[in-house]
Amino acid sequence: MKYRKLPQFQRDWRSLPARERALVKAWLRDEFLPAAAAWPKNLRFEGITSAPGVYAVTWSFAGPDGRATFHFEEIG
Repeated sequence: MKYRKLPQFQRDWRSLPARERALVKAWLRDEFLPAAAAWPKNLRFEGITSAPGVYAVTWSFAGPDGRATFHFEEIG
């Protein structure tokens, strides 16, 4: 997994109290990283550049039906 820390993140991270930083680190270690490690390697999500708010999920690069688009919306 690759990531980068943007300046905004660095600034916000430094402003968090030590207790909150520890909670975030514990969540990353105990929840996020195990989930990311279990993520299927052939499953990819990406935003559609020409359609803000629309995303694509790709689960097969070999077949013609391996991609779908979707968006999130609030219901209620």
